[in-house]
Amino acid sequence: MTPQAAPADGSSDPLVQLLVPLAQELAAKSAATVVAGSSAGSGPGSPIAVLRSSTAGRQVSTVDDADLVARQSVVILALATHLNGGNPGGYGIAANGASAVAPSPAPTPTPTASPALDPATSQAGK
Repeated sequence: MTPQAAPADGSSDPLVQLLVPLAQELAAKSAATVVAGSSAGSGPGSPIAVLRSSTAGRQVSTVDDADLVARQSVVILALATHLNGGNPGGYGIAANGASAVAPSPAPTPTPTASPALDPATSQAGK
């Protein structure tokens, strides 16, 4: 018997068959969902690649190189971006279908002026 190669779209991978519907369900029930994978397991036909090309890929953020210590912060940034009203995105290695290396840093709040203390009504000097 000759072994058959798996389809390039990952359709025979049991993880793909589970990941896409799970991501859709999580996206429907949560404010933000991030799916992370390893750089070695994120090429064409991988679960991350198939997820990115599905309708669920427009509802969740993906990070394809979360196995690298420096890139684990991208998972947190992607979640923060999504929770703060940003759009989901695909982050990581461009050859794996990522749209960006990482999300833009979250906007920082602008400082507001504190009301000036009126020495006549302040109790601090008494």
